[in-house]
Amino acid sequence: MLPPRRIGIVQPIYPDLAKAARLEGDVLLRVTVSADGSVGSVLVLKSPHRSLNAAATEAVRQSRYSPGSRNGVPEEATTNITVRFRLD
Repeated sequence: MLPPRRIGIVQPIYPDLAKAARLEGDVLLRVTVSADGSVGSVLVLKSPHRSLNAAATEAVRQSRYSPGSRNGVPEEATTNITVRFRLD
């Protein structure tokens, strides 16, 4: 089984509240990708602060994916993705 891969990455929009609070960290998400590469469910597994969750989820939903496959046949599968938030 080959897991889905993110092939077109959309950078998250840093929430104003998180910027003002100087919050940084990584949001770990579990993403279900269908056989056609579309995103199904997105679940936050770990987050430094809930104010980052919506931005991370939206960035993952807007990204492009190649589906997982078994024996060369595309199928629905899940993968974990980390979205990083860093202040410059």
